[in-house]
Amino acid sequence: MKNKNVYRIRHSVTGLYKKAGSYSAWGVRGKIWNGSGPIKLHLNQYAQIGRDGSFTYPGDMQYWIIEEIEIKEEIITRQPALDIMADKAKKIRDKVEAAQRERKEQDIKKQEALAKLSSADRKALGLYYDT
Repeated sequence: MKNKNVYRIRHSVTGLYKKAGSYSAWGVRGKIWNGSGPIKLHLNQYAQIGRDGSFTYPGDMQYWIIEEIEIKEEIITRQPALDIMADKAKKIRDKVEAAQRERKEQDIKKQEALAKLSSADRKALGLYYDT
């Protein structure tokens, strides 16, 4: 399989990586650009063109390092798509069942607490009506 090169920008002083968009956005992981063209477009966002056609860049851009990373495509595992969906469905079912059990337990505790209240307390809470 064909190898692929991707790019990212590292600030050599801080060691952080450039995020997409804002000039001041730097982070531990940063953005990965999928080609040299897109990263050049990103860098050109910071260029300021003078009336005489000269270019100026932000002061700390001198510390920006472009890292080219080679990604080797290699199949590690193969799994049927339906198996993955079945695993997801099981996780959702388990969560729903756990929530239902918790709700039942809460309802039982609420009923037990209400049973312990006197009729005066029930009237005060608006839980008891004389007919």
